This record gives sequence, C-alpha cells and structure tokens, in this order.
Amino acid sequence: MEKFIVQESAAKMPSSCWGRYRRFGILRLARGPEFDGLSAELLMSGRTATTEALMITDRHHLVEEVVRTWERCNDGTTERCAAAIARNEAVEICIALNILYKRSSRPSMRKVAAFVRKFGADSLPTQELARYRRAERYVGSVRSVLALHGYAGLARAVVVGSPLAIALRRRLNDRQLAMLDHALHTTERAA
Repeated sequence: MEKFIVQESAAKMPSSCWGRYRRFGILRLARGPEFDGLSAELLMSGRTATTEALMITDRHHLVEEVVRTWERCNDGTTERCAAAIARNEAVEICIALNILYKRSSRPSMRKVAAFVRKFGADSLPTQELARYRRAERYVGSVRSVLALHGYAGLARAVVVGSPLAIALRRRLNDRQLAMLDHALHTTERAA
C-alpha cells in the first residue's frame, strides 16, 4: 500500500514580484515508522500530519517520489485564484491516488487507465507510468494489426485497460502477435 500526500510551500520568486506565490506537490511517502502513523482520514483529505515539515523534493528521507508539482501559483483572496485551483486539483488527484493504491501496491491496468483518462498520465507515479506506457504500446500494435486487416470495429474496442486488451495480453506475446499479423496477411492474399 502506498501513501500520497499534498505538500504546500512558498514559491521562490524574483524580488520584483509583490504578491504571494505558492508551490504545491503530490508526494509519495517512503515506508517507515512515520508512514504507519498517518491516519486514513488525513490521507483522504490530502493533508499531512507529520510533525516534521516535508520538502517538495525526493531528497527528504520521508519522501520516496515527487509525483507532480504546481509551480508559482498566485495566492489571491478568492477561490478562483491560481493557488486555490491548484490546491483543489492536487487534493483531488491525491485522494484518487490513495484510493487507487488502497488495496495493493500494483493496481489493475483498468483502474490505472480510468485514472489516466480523468487526470492525465503525468499524474501517475513513475513505475505506474512506465507500466501504462508499455500497455499503451502493446495495445497500439494490436490495434494496428487488426485495423490493417480490416477489423476496424474490433480495433476500436481494444483500449488500455479494456477486458479485450487484457485478454489479448494474456494470450498473445510479441512473437505471437507477429504470427497473427502474418496469418491475417496470408489469408488476405489467398482470398
């Protein structure tokens, strides 16, 4: 199980800027004694309860990875200011990541694909992003083989995280995919 939090700090700005600017980051915490002390309510609210201030960097001993940052957000007085919008977006993504990783450290590709459709791939941790990119490449090759041979309707049904893509991935490796391409190509020539 992974734990993600939202951390907020003052942004570094040139002296010519007069306003208040904030910096936000979603942090994946490293496992340790402080890791178990964080309650589920605080994690679901996106806030941290550590007595120690966390830096928005992976050099800190409690931080395993900085998932995403929002830099130089103007902190105005209304909820429409850039800092309030960034804070709300960071908390929403953090809650979704905590839900995604609630049961295991490796969520299903269907859940990851739904997360990417909602928040974008840049909000994923690096390991999940690499796993998602591999699945995306594989699905792209399956779709191109099917579309090339006239199965456009079936090719549209193959998307990352779909049951069809998962079933094909379990049944076809890259060599078998090349063999499928060859078989479809030769049957087209014969017809």
